[in-house]
Amino acid sequence: MEQIVGAVLGAILGAFLAWLVARIEVKEKNSELKKLKDRFVFFPSTRLGQYNLDFYEYFENRIKSANSNIYITGQGLDISDPTEERIARGLIDAMRAALRKDGVRIVRIQTLKDTHPKWIELHAELLREFPGKFEFYLVRNDDGSPVSSVCVIDPDSMDTNIVEM
Repeated sequence: MEQIVGAVLGAILGAFLAWLVARIEVKEKNSELKKLKDRFVFFPSTRLGQYNLDFYEYFENRIKSANSNIYITGQGLDISDPTEERIARGLIDAMRAALRKDGVRIVRIQTLKDTHPKWIELHAELLREFPGKFEFYLVRNDDGSPVSSVCVIDPDSMDTNIVEM
């Protein structure tokens, strides 16, 4: 299990670094650098207790538009109120839409072992619906060390690759 998680995290980091190095090496002209700059989207932090709904809408659309692999690490959602449940269902529906496409697989690494049961159940639905296309791993992070939240979409494509941190 730890080897699989390590391999997936290594693949995510490797894909991101390969993408970044290729972009820096290839895109030297000003017009090309502007195109690269336009690919970065910034969502400012919200106040404590508020949700960044614009980010989640953007994130859902990017997941739905995936053409190949998606790798997601993170703590998941607490689903403590109706808004967070809508966000969770939106993300799961986006993953479901992506998984219906040929060639798309998703690997989800849950980095917080004590998470809301509904969050786990929503992912269990994907496991049942898409065997072999959806993988779910739970990291036993007993030492309390932080694990980053990262999403990489289409790591093999220079045109559609998205890295969210």
